[in-house]
Amino acid sequence: KQKLIAEATGLADFSVRDIFVSTFKEKYLISKQMRKKRRN
Repeated sequence: KQKLIAEATGLADFSVRDIFVSTFKEKYLISKQMRKKRRN
């Protein structure tokens, strides 16, 4: 039982981290694009 719980929490932690990283990358790319638009 403990192993299954550990795997489930590990997967949940990974998915949360994945979502956080993807949203962070999107925000970073958007800010980069905005800077490029301002220069032109």
